[in-house]
Amino acid sequence: GSFCINGLIGPDRRVHPGLWELKKVHEPVTVEPVDLSARRVKITNRYAFADLSGLTGVWEVDAGGQTVQSGELARLDLAPGASGEVTIPYDHPDSVPGMECWLSLSFRLAQGTACAPKGHEVAWAQFPLPTHRTQPFPTRDPSPPLTLQEIGSELILSGRDFALVFARDSGRLVRWHAQGRSLIQQGPQANLWRAPTDNDAVRMAALWQAAGLDRLGEQVLALSTERISDGLVRVQVETVDKEVGVACSYAYTVSGSGEVVLAHRVQLLKALPSLPRVGIKLLIPGEYNQVAWYGRGPHETYADRMRGARVGVYHGVADGRDLPYIVPQEYGNRTEVRWAALTNEDGAGLLVAGMPWLNVSAYPYLASDLAVAQHSHELEPREDITLNLDLAQSGLGTESCGPGQLPQYRLEADAYQYTMRLRAISGIADLPLGLSRLAKSTSQ
Repeated sequence: GSFCINGLIGPDRRVHPGLWELKKVHEPVTVEPVDLSARRVKITNRYAFADLSGLTGVWEVDAGGQTVQSGELARLDLAPGASGEVTIPYDHPDSVPGMECWLSLSFRLAQGTACAPKGHEVAWAQFPLPTHRTQPFPTRDPSPPLTLQEIGSELILSGRDFALVFARDSGRLVRWHAQGRSLIQQGPQANLWRAPTDNDAVRMAALWQAAGLDRLGEQVLALSTERISDGLVRVQVETVDKEVGVACSYAYTVSGSGEVVLAHRVQLLKALPSLPRVGIKLLIPGEYNQVAWYGRGPHETYADRMRGARVGVYHGVADGRDLPYIVPQEYGNRTEVRWAALTNEDGAGLLVAGMPWLNVSAYPYLASDLAVAQHSHELEPREDITLNLDLAQSGLGTESCGPGQLPQYRLEADAYQYTMRLRAISGIADLPLGLSRLAKSTSQ
């Protein structure tokens, strides 16, 4: 089975995401902030026998997704096991709308070795600088008028160049057209399940399936509308799955500018095992397979495996070729996502921002496809893309060969509430600060 082909490196020598985490945990240099307002950090040498003279230390300040300052640290001569404070001569950057400012440090080989070339990074650190933070993208003017219509079993909200259609029988957003394009194939619905990982399959997967988390079916209890102003309407949907014991509330606040703020509340009505995830899923047309995000990356991350990923702006393609495991399972999650965009090659598509941050993943499969397939070559990409927007996912743990998730990484059965903003975008210029300037390669 997968136990012989699911290590830190695949049998084809592809790096699995866990190796980036291992490298970070094992790195020989650590950095702690002492007083970032005074530019001071503490550096610790974790080598047992060598000083740090074999490494070159480089610092950078990133503001708005661009490196605006950089320099080299003085010669590092800390003895094995020793620590020392360093003052880094950067100027505090001005705030950039929608982006934090970061101080990054990188420790690289000063000379080539038998196993790595000169300049190879052996350790790094990243810290947010104390600057004023703003929303990832500004709220659009909601003043344009918004039309509300009820035609048959459908509720239609329309404005200039866009329309959203809700079905009364399901309570779902079933169509969203903007600037002549269809943005969704299937609207948001609650999602409390994931395709079991190898670790989940030992114990938790059976508990989740017994509880019915893999077949959540929501029934509409109520659908109401409230006109807040000429350019603002709220659609409130209440649903329940009595068999599983889950009640949900969806509050869609739609503005005349075409922006949608979705507040999602999940209430568990009976005792359930700890959950794999809390979020929503939707299907979007396959043409929107260009994925950009501002969060941890570029590789997948989870609550208990994200220290090896930097926060930045990244770009990838949701075509299924990024599945890192031979045995299909849950994959591709990105943590601490401030905003994410799924677009076509022209830059048109859907932009979402978390309030607070989200976990985001996108792939051309259903979760049930990943759960059933035994080998990656058995997966056939679908025409549509599954977009998962989660408040949280439980950690991965190591239960296939050790303990499960640590308590702080479990998602206990409880009440959850979170909010996100969604809007249609027509091109790269609509992305926060411009994807063409900020997006980084998915390779390292």
